[in-house]
Amino acid sequence: MFQVYVNDIQNAITSYINLFADDAKLIRVIKTQEDSLLLQEDKNKIYEWNKKCKLEFSAKKCHIMELGKSMRTPVWNYLMGEEQIMKNKEEQDLGVVIQENLNTEKHISKIFGLAYKMLTYTNECHFNIWIKI
Repeated sequence: MFQVYVNDIQNAITSYINLFADDAKLIRVIKTQEDSLLLQEDKNKIYEWNKKCKLEFSAKKCHIMELGKSMRTPVWNYLMGEEQIMKNKEEQDLGVVIQENLNTEKHISKIFGLAYKMLTYTNECHFNIWIKI
């Protein structure tokens, strides 16, 4: 039902939008100031769509993340309504830790930590195996 409800927002914006459950991610390559303005326009359209549909929307739950090895893009402050959207250096999305410089070190450390934790659990368990002869 949610998918039917949000399908019209995809047609109203120029950025790529990724929808999953009640989450939406706008994705756009930013090379010029015009690209930043187009992304802000898309955010404005989503904000107005939310108001039109009488949905609660909080800019505090929104984040901006600039991805790439070379962070030469100009700094741009994005707004949702009148509130500024905060920038994150890393985000966890569906269990994957994504960093702004696309480094995988934190994600790998997290996975190794979880694997080590599981290994210690199995080492603490003692099994008795009865073999009937």
